[in-house]
Amino acid sequence: MRRVELLPSDNRIYDTAPTTSIREAQKELTRQRIIDAAFVMFQQLGFRSTTIDKIVKRAHVNRTTFYLHFKDKIDVAIEIGRRYVPGFVAEFDRLVSLEPASPEAVKEWVTGFLITSGKEDQKIVNYVLGEATLAEPTFAVEFSIFLERLGKRLIRQSLGDLPIEEKNLRTAEFISAVILMNKYTTHTSVQEISFFGPGFEDVVAGMLSRALFTPDI
Repeated sequence: MRRVELLPSDNRIYDTAPTTSIREAQKELTRQRIIDAAFVMFQQLGFRSTTIDKIVKRAHVNRTTFYLHFKDKIDVAIEIGRRYVPGFVAEFDRLVSLEPASPEAVKEWVTGFLITSGKEDQKIVNYVLGEATLAEPTFAVEFSIFLERLGKRLIRQSLGDLPIEEKNLRTAEFISAVILMNKYTTHTSVQEISFFGPGFEDVVAGMLSRALFTPDI
């Protein structure tokens, strides 16, 4: 399985120096046009059905140009993920900074997160990344690694250093809560199916509270 880096460790999308040349700027514009085209095709056809040929046709570039920027469509999906991550991480930083982190406050955060995730631009991103995760094991592995790193950082920030077994247990519950919220958004906002029923926010809030705030579990 090919090892790829899903997200930059510092969560920065670009690091463009002030001395960027016109040629470099044009190259970056082409790269972004390919990403934008792929995003539209993933949305319309799904990740699995979208081919490189369809992406390059939409972007008005040739296959040679595509491969100058990306190895395959997984790399493009990774770039879409990088656009999404800063806001995603910021939301969880806001969660772990709640004061006090009462059950009511955590539930309010969950409700707000779900509302934001259900907005048109965000739900499309969730759908595309969800498609990529289902279609490509490599992408799924990298996404799970990202969630694991995020969970461990938030747990350490909230509770300090913990025994490995306890930290792993809390991380697993954190990841489970995030996946549940992503599934909720996909089903209710994208597919317009509602089967979670009342109390969903309470369940997820309880999971996040145990993972990030409860002193002893």
